[in-house]
Amino acid sequence: MKSAAESALDALAGARSADPFSILGPHRIERDGMVIRTLRPSAERVAVTGHGPDVEMTRAHAGGIFEASFPQDTQLFDYRLRITYPDGHTEVIDDPYRYGRIISDYDLYLFGEGKHTRIYDKLGAHVLRIGDSDGVHFGVWAPNAARVSVVGDFNG
Repeated sequence: MKSAAESALDALAGARSADPFSILGPHRIERDGMVIRTLRPSAERVAVTGHGPDVEMTRAHAGGIFEASFPQDTQLFDYRLRITYPDGHTEVIDDPYRYGRIISDYDLYLFGEGKHTRIYDKLGAHVLRIGDSDGVHFGVWAPNAARVSVVGDFNG
């Protein structure tokens, strides 16, 4: 029988996770420090850059989930991911899960009550800047969808 953690990774790799933010990005692990996870199915190797020497991530799941652990006293830092693909091509990217959710629990509460008067600020595509990173946040309301994907030249 699989553990809850293994089942969560299976769901994430199979695009069935209801909350990828609960797995991806940086997370404090009680008494163990911090772990950073990313989903990069086409990557051969991934490393965390931006805090001293690069930290090579280990493949935590065959579906392309990588993770790196950091000591308990490590503070959250401004990191990037260095991704190496099987053809040898390497790129350094921002980890979009580093920033956390854009839609807050309060937004979800108001939306569920039918009282969110500015939900258009949260759903759809919105150009934004967080820290020194520019990007696009995309939110969709699709309660009966089994899966939603944003596909473009930015993600293969």
